[in-house]
Amino acid sequence: MAGSSNKWSDAARRFGFYFIGLAIGLMLLGFFQMKKQQQAAEMKAREEAAQQSAHQATQQAAQQTAPPAAPANATAPASPK
Repeated sequence: MAGSSNKWSDAARRFGFYFIGLAIGLMLLGFFQMKKQQQAAEMKAREEAAQQSAHQATQQAAQQTAPPAAPANATAPASPK
């Protein structure tokens, strides 16, 4: 009986090492996935900021080249009394 007990304890130890390794591997996989998602979100935020900056620059250029608007009261006829 001592031989079968030894067999079970060896198997239990091996399964323990296997599950510990599996847990460590899954934690590393989760860490790498999290970093990948953070990098993707950072790149997306940079792209959106660049697009917004380009849009604002376009608007500022359009405002600078537009002729000044005439005052509304300057062309209105005077009302008779």
